Amino acid sequence: MTKEEVYDNLREENGINGQLMVAVEELAELTKEITKLSRRKGSTMRLTEEIADVQICIEQLQRFFNIENSSIKVFKDFKIKRLEEFYVKEAPKSYTLNMKNGSQLEFEVSPVNEGFKGCTFDE
Repeated sequence: MTKEEVYDNLREENGINGQLMVAVEELAELTKEITKLSRRKGSTMRLTEEIADVQICIEQLQRFFNIENSSIKVFKDFKIKRLEEFYVKEAPKSYTLNMKNGSQLEFEVSPVNEGFKGCTFDE
């Protein structure tokens, strides 16, 4: 059985809401392990296990809601650029991200605490 079939079986058995609650629980367990590490009481092995659980949940969410890795990459790239702006004084104030389908996504960035002003799609 493929992992996609396993995910589909879980959705059929528990429903999407059931699997959403599992994702919330797994995120809470990851949070707990991170907190333990910050107090020097956790373990890297437990952290690794919890990251694996969360990644499985993320894969399920992507499958259930038809979210492609390329779509996630667009937002990750934008957020990394925003972090760059926060930590580097000379960071640009607008960004163009090239989409997998050949279109471009342009962001105009305001100060970090205000988020981005908006984006335009160049189809």
